[in-house]
Amino acid sequence: MTTTNSGSDLHNVSSGKEPENTPLRSDEIHRSLVDECPFGIYRLNLTTSRVEQANPALVRMLGYTLEDLSSVPIPKLYENPSDRERYLANLIESGSIRDFETRFRDRNGKIVRVSLSGYLSKDADGQQFVQGYVLDITHQRELEEQLSHSHRMEAVGRLAGGVAHDFNNITQSISLSCELALQSPLAPQLESKLLDIMRQTTRAAEITRQLLAFSCRQVLQPRVVDINDCLRRALALVTRTVGMNVSVRLELDETADHIFIDPEQLTMVLMHMADNAREAMPRGGVLNISTTAAPGNSDPSHGPITEPCTVLTIADTGIGMDEMTLRHIFEPFFSTKETTVTAGLGLSTVHGIIAQSKGRIECSSSPGEGATFCIYLPVAPSLPQTRTTLPAGHRAIGILLAEDDPIVNKHLARALKQAGFFVRSTSNGQEALDVFDPKRHQVLVTDIVMPLLDGVSLTRRLYESFPELPVVLISGFGEEANVLHNLPQGHLCYVQKPFPVSRLVKAIRDVLKQSAVDRTAP
Repeated sequence: MTTTNSGSDLHNVSSGKEPENTPLRSDEIHRSLVDECPFGIYRLNLTTSRVEQANPALVRMLGYTLEDLSSVPIPKLYENPSDRERYLANLIESGSIRDFETRFRDRNGKIVRVSLSGYLSKDADGQQFVQGYVLDITHQRELEEQLSHSHRMEAVGRLAGGVAHDFNNITQSISLSCELALQSPLAPQLESKLLDIMRQTTRAAEITRQLLAFSCRQVLQPRVVDINDCLRRALALVTRTVGMNVSVRLELDETADHIFIDPEQLTMVLMHMADNAREAMPRGGVLNISTTAAPGNSDPSHGPITEPCTVLTIADTGIGMDEMTLRHIFEPFFSTKETTVTAGLGLSTVHGIIAQSKGRIECSSSPGEGATFCIYLPVAPSLPQTRTTLPAGHRAIGILLAEDDPIVNKHLARALKQAGFFVRSTSNGQEALDVFDPKRHQVLVTDIVMPLLDGVSLTRRLYESFPELPVVLISGFGEEANVLHNLPQGHLCYVQKPFPVSRLVKAIRDVLKQSAVDRTAP
């Protein structure tokens, strides 16, 4: 009688109605609770290894009908049969078990990650049963893995940026040493060896640039570009990259908006994507490159670009990828190739460039069905106004050099003097600030990462009194673009280590020309 009254009270509370004369029976209440329960409930006969009872939630979870589920041998449900043996061993030993994680296969073969809880019971005939609960934790574990993967990628990115900084300083000193040595008459054999060393430093610099791209720590020089024009200009390079047995097709939407991106980095993206497609189509195929306009809010589950964007789609007809490969394709040094000079950096470089350009890249693929990469790039707000530069004068230019690496400092000072500049070198930002003289120093060339006072802070301090001072920032680290965006851009240039002396000289002359234009502009 007590159970009946409790059941009647539960029914009345849930319905909000006044008590009725006919109370609900206890078995009806239990059946209703089981049927409406959002997680799976089961009763398993250990003698027959068959499910004798299951609620609708468990039936939906596994994709069977109740009749079919009762006829399926339990071992068939487990992806790994040894998990069932461990589950039963623990259950028999203690009489109950909680939160045992395993993987089931549903009726269509799809993996369902579950958490099992149960306890042993016997009927009047002495048969043993397991009764318990099944929680579908597939989505939860996927989210946890995505978060863990994101943290790992962030940690690798920080490591890559730090390694690139130190490595670029080393390759910069090696490259400058060779370049300065080659300016003197040398024996042919020695000259050949020095040229080989310079070629190897160039290869090392390319690897570090790709690491910086992956870690989103390279400095981009974005501008408003017509993506369709960029693709047309890059078509010849893409065609040569994929080879003669791959056909490249362009399908360009002429209504697609302009985008704000570094065009050289966009070309790098296309080259890496073309190389990836060539590897996926060893016997030839078709590479489709298309653009379309998208209004934004494309897919909330993937953290969409909410602004209007232009979609660059690159699809191949190659061998495709399985689910496991898809999970790792954007990780650095992950590769399906047996040997390659920069194995595994291609797609991670692409991912870094697109992320730093405020975009997103997604890939869909399956074995034998090719792969499709969709790159979402925010549209540019407006076209920039261009300005015509005037030639710089030929008077001697005084340069204040701030570089904390003593070897790089020595070689840079020597190289700039040989290029015709007057050079005062300092070992850190504070020293440069103390000795700066606007009558003697027309250009500041400064490393960004330095002790006491870094190059960005030094530039800000000098701009307070000399806002038109031409500045060339150099670094082996590849600072975040927003660090440089906080500085006035009119008289500023950035050069990534390692670089040849000619590139630094050109950067100095470029900022001098721009400064001359600003002073003569009405």
